[in-house]
Amino acid sequence: MNYYGVGVKFGGTQEMLPLYLEKDCWFMGFRREEKPSFYETAQKVQPGDVMIAKAYATAAQAYYYVRAIGIVTDTKKPDTIPSEYDDRAGFSVTWIKYFEKPAALSAKKFARGTFHTKTIFLEKNPDLIAKIQEMMKYDYAGEPDETESFEEGIPEVSESPE
Repeated sequence: MNYYGVGVKFGGTQEMLPLYLEKDCWFMGFRREEKPSFYETAQKVQPGDVMIAKAYATAAQAYYYVRAIGIVTDTKKPDTIPSEYDDRAGFSVTWIKYFEKPAALSAKKFARGTFHTKTIFLEKNPDLIAKIQEMMKYDYAGEPDETESFEEGIPEVSESPE
């Protein structure tokens, strides 16, 4: 299993995460001819790989934000995405975590840099991978010492009367 950081805003401004969550997918904003190296990376993605929907625009940012975490279920996009994106590389993804308030991770602690602003990249940092694995657990509630992290915790589950 590999971990991939993926962008969720086309051109850094057009928000695509709601569509990805609704359609159980992820796909690139760029066409093959625009960014062939991203397509080479995308061709390596396999079912079972983890997608980290991130927000990190510049290396000067203090935090690397995790917006959602998903697992690739197929190397083909679902047929339900808008036809205008048919020519984009992408995958079917089951999004297992969505952070309404993105989880803020220290960019310094997890060695984020300009490489991590790309549309898709193979995550190799073992400390960040371990943190993502922790975040994938149901009870992950954020970093207590980082005020900008996900603060809502576990939603309460009420039992229905019988």
